[in-house]
Amino acid sequence: MEHPFQRKQQLLHLYHALQQDMDDIICAEIQSALQQQQRHLEQEQFQVAFIGRFSVGKSYLINRLFLGANVLPTCISPTTARSLHIVYGDRKGLQQIVMDQDGRLTGRELARSDDDQVIHDAIEQHTTHQGQVDCCDEQSAFQLTWPDQQLLRHGVVLCDTIGTESINDQFINQTYDAIDQSAAVVFLTHIRQPLTLDESELIARHFEESGKKLFWVVTKADQLSDQEQQEVMTDLQQRLQSFFKTHHIRNDERLMAVSAKTGQNIDGLRQNLIRFVVQDRMTELLQLHARQLLEKVDRCLQQITQQLSRLETIKKGEQRQIQQLQEQMKALQNDLRQQSDGLQAIQDDITHSARHDLQLALQQIRTGLQKELVDGVLNKLSNRNLATRAINDVRIRVTAIEYQIEMEIKHGLQQQLHHLCPTIDLGQLSTIPVGKEAGAGGAVIGSLLGVTGAGTAVAAAMLTVPAIPVVAAGLALALLGKWLFGHSRAKQIHDRYRLIDVLIDQYQQEISTNIAATVAQTMQQQLAWMQQQVDRQIVELQQLIDQKDMALIDQQIDRARQTCRRLSDYPHQIRAMMT
Repeated sequence: MEHPFQRKQQLLHLYHALQQDMDDIICAEIQSALQQQQRHLEQEQFQVAFIGRFSVGKSYLINRLFLGANVLPTCISPTTARSLHIVYGDRKGLQQIVMDQDGRLTGRELARSDDDQVIHDAIEQHTTHQGQVDCCDEQSAFQLTWPDQQLLRHGVVLCDTIGTESINDQFINQTYDAIDQSAAVVFLTHIRQPLTLDESELIARHFEESGKKLFWVVTKADQLSDQEQQEVMTDLQQRLQSFFKTHHIRNDERLMAVSAKTGQNIDGLRQNLIRFVVQDRMTELLQLHARQLLEKVDRCLQQITQQLSRLETIKKGEQRQIQQLQEQMKALQNDLRQQSDGLQAIQDDITHSARHDLQLALQQIRTGLQKELVDGVLNKLSNRNLATRAINDVRIRVTAIEYQIEMEIKHGLQQQLHHLCPTIDLGQLSTIPVGKEAGAGGAVIGSLLGVTGAGTAVAAAMLTVPAIPVVAAGLALALLGKWLFGHSRAKQIHDRYRLIDVLIDQYQQEISTNIAATVAQTMQQQLAWMQQQVDRQIVELQQLIDQKDMALIDQQIDRARQTCRRLSDYPHQIRAMMT
């Protein structure tokens, strides 16, 4: 008997535990549905209506079966004029339930006492024909609270109804409503007139194909002998079987003859009713709740499994992106090292080529001046004019060498760019103009440079090649002028011949040094700019990596896995309750 009630408490515990274990982010909708179902189960009432003709013994039977006291008024004449619902309460009492204009139910206490007679008198006054029944107040209902621990406490509600022969539509409609609202019906019929035509019509009208359970009780059995009782019950059973089959009424072979006066079959009826309500009806309802709960758990497990799969996919994608970003950073650094090596090779090639061209050019100037000196062409020139002539010749030749150096730097950078980014249009670089710096004798070259690594382009920028300080106002010319003026009195040809040698050698040494320094400075500037671009790209890539909150994703995955593990045991528990 206690087993279904215990299962109800277990099921309520499962509802509560599930809401604690569920991930409210993933299963918010299901959690809301579980809370609603839990409230329904907690408030679930199993109404059992006692139906029958006037004075068939409904109230008397309820007194004997469940209340254990003469609380409900009973007498020979019709008594019950208003349906009375008997529910669990800590104390005995009678309330009138009234619906106001807004559709809200309010209760008015009519009696509260541990004295059964006080409760009896209040019921008689307000709900029976002997009392003062307000026939116009059809919106009110009456409720008896009773501290029954066996049935009422677990949500069972007993309903004592008005006799089915009532001609007052207001009252008889309460009986019809009780039938429709009850989970099960105990139908009482008199043993001397079982299953009258009116009773057959009533049962057919309210129970046909309804699936509602019907428990058939034949009262006042003490008025017949045992043999007569047996004959009546056999005949009634045959009639009921045919009747129930014709009208598709659920009966399940529940038929019993009782006598409240002598106590015949009262204990058996009570146990049968308890089994009927508890073992059957409550079990059905609990299984319904269990099936609904199992469905919710399965749905939540499915949602969490899908969410876990999505999170793991996101994690793999983020890990791939982080790996790609790290590979890009590494590739940028490798490219920078390769670029540095390439620029060093360009620097060495340009410096060597420029020094070689300078040496050839100055040797040609040296040879030409010395030949003109030997031929007497320059004999009339003063040392100052001779130095000026040499300077002019050097200026012309060195200017050409400057331009050549600038073109070689440009060409070298173009080749380096083409090596790093073969798809670029180098024709664009060849159209960049070369401009002369006033008073410096140098040229400015514009060139685009780009580096690539792991598919990431470092922004291209204009490269400015500083002027090469090898002519007017340069250190070499200042030193040379000082040396020339120091030997301005040389008159002999061999002295002038030697003067030209010293002049050209000194010039070659100074200009070679400046060429190497200028080319090295240019390449170092370019390498520094490239380092800045790579550093900026690495910072940006690291920021993208830092935005990947892998710790949060791992936390969400761990949370989903824990929820999934906790929920995976619930289906087994629920199915065990359904068996």
